[in-house]
Amino acid sequence: MDSLINIIYTSKFADSNLCQQLNETFTKAAGKIQINDNDHTVCPSVFERIQRAKLTFDWSQVSQHLLQHEGTFIKSLELSAKLREKGNELYQQRNGEAALRAYSLAIAFAPNATEELCMAYANRSAVLREIGKARESLEDVERVLKLGKLCPANLKDKLLERKGKCEAMLLEDNGTASEESSSSVDKLFHIQDPNSKVANAKSFVQIGYSKHKGRHLTVTKDVPAGAVLLVDQPFVSVLNKLLCWETDHCHNCFKYMLNGIPCLKCSFALFCSEKCLQTACNNNGVHRYEHNYLPILHALQASHAIIQSLRIMALVGPPALYKLFKSQDPLYFDAKQDDGSVKGFDKRGIYNVKSYLPVYHLISHAHHSASLERDFQTGWMNPLRALFLKELLKRYSSFFSDLSSKEDMSEFEDFIASLILQHLDNIRYNAISLSKLMNVPNSQQENSQQLKSVAFAAAVYPLISLCNHSCDPNCAPVKKSKHLVTSLVALQHLKEGDELFITYKPLYSQMRTSDRQKFLADNYQFICNCNACNGDWGPETGQLSPESEGVGTLILESTRCESCPPTESGDKKPRQCHECALKDVNLGKEIQKMETELFECHDLLKEGKYAESLEKLPAIVDFFGSNGFPSHFPLYSIALELFKRTLTHSVAKF
Repeated sequence: MDSLINIIYTSKFADSNLCQQLNETFTKAAGKIQINDNDHTVCPSVFERIQRAKLTFDWSQVSQHLLQHEGTFIKSLELSAKLREKGNELYQQRNGEAALRAYSLAIAFAPNATEELCMAYANRSAVLREIGKARESLEDVERVLKLGKLCPANLKDKLLERKGKCEAMLLEDNGTASEESSSSVDKLFHIQDPNSKVANAKSFVQIGYSKHKGRHLTVTKDVPAGAVLLVDQPFVSVLNKLLCWETDHCHNCFKYMLNGIPCLKCSFALFCSEKCLQTACNNNGVHRYEHNYLPILHALQASHAIIQSLRIMALVGPPALYKLFKSQDPLYFDAKQDDGSVKGFDKRGIYNVKSYLPVYHLISHAHHSASLERDFQTGWMNPLRALFLKELLKRYSSFFSDLSSKEDMSEFEDFIASLILQHLDNIRYNAISLSKLMNVPNSQQENSQQLKSVAFAAAVYPLISLCNHSCDPNCAPVKKSKHLVTSLVALQHLKEGDELFITYKPLYSQMRTSDRQKFLADNYQFICNCNACNGDWGPETGQLSPESEGVGTLILESTRCESCPPTESGDKKPRQCHECALKDVNLGKEIQKMETELFECHDLLKEGKYAESLEKLPAIVDFFGSNGFPSHFPLYSIALELFKRTLTHSVAKF
């Protein structure tokens, strides 16, 4: 019991060899899959790969490994009581934050409508009131009181007294609280001139296509830095610690919370409100099929791609998927769609981000079966995994039984397995990590903390996922913590026809070109040819050497036109025509002005005045970009860094 409590409380996976056992079983099965000679030039479809995998997939061999994991981590009075006792110990040690997690876990594991649930809520409410969270404490008190006779009489008296104190605290807070302005933040998530063909995008953003780049986003006019390009919402998302009892974020909207309420059917999910609980678990909810197979996914230490693949099936739903199966809609399955530019667009020529079509067609990099043979992980192991996950849906949920029609059920099951395979292949390359600002230990200074961006979830955005990578990105996703609404904001001055680039992880300022190239090739299967890679930019690029002429030399290099005389050997600085020389002087004065404003923005950022900083920085960044300075130009680099930090901090509370 103590070992279970430790696993649950510390967010660790239980020791299990299930993943190894299944991998060994699947490896043997994958080795028996027959490959046709002509498959080496054309990749088999997901449907063909599933049919071949079926010939070697044996559920009886797989299921014997699952028996010990069925029924684990279910709601339990004993586990809940032990977790509450741990909370009491931590509370006595004056560790309120740690006690809150223990009490939340006790609530998650407590069977519904029990005295144990009352006790866990009551204990959590006491900690919340002590740390000044009166509203959250009051909510927990009222949850206990709603349970009526299940609440012991002596506890009820204490709760009524606590309720009065919380209400008094809230009245006092309402009298002194100042209203925080969010107008500058709201602008980041609003589209005034929507695109008629691409949902959620500005009118000047379009989807382009080339065989080399695939589908990508471009702008049809010049756009200043700081402009909002699109506002997207995830089609599917998952908390990183879903399988390890995440208590800090709502499992539906991902809002930060201190007093989550539990799923009624499993111990893994907590929600910020009754509304989110109902949304996630109702007839169209993302969590409604997960209750019984999450313990198995926990034992597997399943990746976010596995969970999201299953969640996509739940979100689209059995009836809609059955209709798609029967229609074999060519917009999805026409093999003749060689022109990738049309993929994801409906019959009206609209890229509807709320439909399944764009998500189905996200790129997977499965080019031909020769590459699939070399990479068992994505080639011939994934079809077997897809068949396994389909069986989980079949045997541990009501997914297939929710269908009124039972015709062609065997073929429909294969169809679902092929869709799961499609997403096991493509989510890997399209999921975007979601982060939040947190205080973490400072590795440079003992007993101190620093603000750091920490990933807490992953999501698939139908539109942002079309952005290609650059080690020197010209735009950035800005995430609103509530409901994961994400805006794509221009970091640099964009010219008509420019492609929109985000970073998949490595920036030129953080990693050498050779290391970036290897990382991207290993993880995303492409060789980056962005400006930073072509120019071999690295962490030291843009730094002024002691023997250089300083910033002035860099200005001179940016203010030379085709009419400027060529530089000869022995020249200490580049030669300029008269007009460029005048521009050089004026530009120098402007740069001095920008430098002063950057210092002001830096001070505003330190003081937490993000809205004021956000008003100034876009113009500074746009100045450098519109005047042709490379992004590694020292002041431009500083401006970009301040701009990104300001964007991150300004939306942190919203």
